[in-house]
Amino acid sequence: MALKRKPSYPVDALCVAEACRGVRTDLLCSCKQWAEHYAVPLDVVFAIVADQFIFERSGIPRLEAEYFAQMANDMLTEELIGFLQRDQG
Repeated sequence: MALKRKPSYPVDALCVAEACRGVRTDLLCSCKQWAEHYAVPLDVVFAIVADQFIFERSGIPRLEAEYFAQMANDMLTEELIGFLQRDQG
């Protein structure tokens, strides 16, 4: 069980930066894991997570899953086109 500490005042900027770094690392690792599990682009998974954090915190309705599916399909199409152009060139 994690130690429950009360925030110290004034808040130490280094502690805040380290806490945020840890969260970003955990988040990126989780996004990579789930993207690989479902065979979808990491950028799309990360975009969905960012959308949920930003829009839900601000009270704006989040984007639909179809938007992100289209984004993923567009990204895969661009990658395929690039691959074919390199292969033919």
